[in-house]
Amino acid sequence: MNQDGLKEFVESVTTKEYLRPFVSKYEWSKPNVFVVGINPASSILKIDVNYDVNRYIDIITDRESFLTFIQQKNIQKGKKPFSKTRIGLNHLVEHLETKSNGKIEVLETNINAYPTKNTKQLRVLPLSIR
Repeated sequence: MNQDGLKEFVESVTTKEYLRPFVSKYEWSKPNVFVVGINPASSILKIDVNYDVNRYIDIITDRESFLTFIQQKNIQKGKKPFSKTRIGLNHLVEHLETKSNGKIEVLETNINAYPTKNTKQLRVLPLSIR
């Protein structure tokens, strides 16, 4: 998918938040291992990035920027910096990439790109989103 296609995709479906199709190590990543979840648990609202889709894409295509952004957002909400799931995922990704001596590059992705706090919320969304 090219940059324009990615912009169109992440802005589709909802006016409130961006879809999150993946988080990559850096913009021009060439992943060879894919960690697949059900859907993102935390949303990044369009207002969080001043409705700047390019900034949003910069965040999801740079894992360190993404983690910093999520950590800051959670702290601002009075939450822990990372959920237990995110902590485990970070450890898995780090382990795979570090222990492989650079032979593995991970792409985090999901079956559904629409963010919800849990899968029950995903099930009640319109079929067009699911």
